[in-house]
Amino acid sequence: PYVLALGAKEPRKNLPRLIDAFGLLQRQLPELALVLLGPDGPDGPAIDDAISRQSRDAAGHILLVDYVSDADRNAILHGAAALAYPSLDEGFGFPALEAMAAGVPVVASAIPAVTEFIADRQNGFLVRSGEPHTLALRIRTAFESPEIMKQCVEVARGQAYDVFRSQLCVEQY
Repeated sequence: PYVLALGAKEPRKNLPRLIDAFGLLQRQLPELALVLLGPDGPDGPAIDDAISRQSRDAAGHILLVDYVSDADRNAILHGAAALAYPSLDEGFGFPALEAMAAGVPVVASAIPAVTEFIADRQNGFLVRSGEPHTLALRIRTAFESPEIMKQCVEVARGQAYDVFRSQLCVEQY
């Protein structure tokens, strides 16, 4: 099982905090991995530093993936136990919306671009703090609470369909 983060390695994506959260979580769930899928970017050195701060076990369960085909990206997304989206700022949260449509639970920052379509514990899990402990706790809840996860996924799929449909209608005019 793995937690997935999608997007370029930019400071606004808050990936070093996610790595710190994963380091805390991996002690409790040693079989869990973290996959960071997206092109390299200006936050690469901070990400490398965050990985080097982790235990050998945690660091060995972090996979950095730069580029994959669209088909592989889709398969990786569908296979994730959860999508972590700890961004500090976004114009629109497409990775979160894609995960919702794929039936993958989302743990995201409570920023306006995400709270437009994610309501905490209804169709995803929101983190109101950038603290790694809070992020780790929410990821663990998504991972270990199948009944909550199933309810969130059911609501999320319908919500994602509605959002995608409304975006398509807007683009036609």
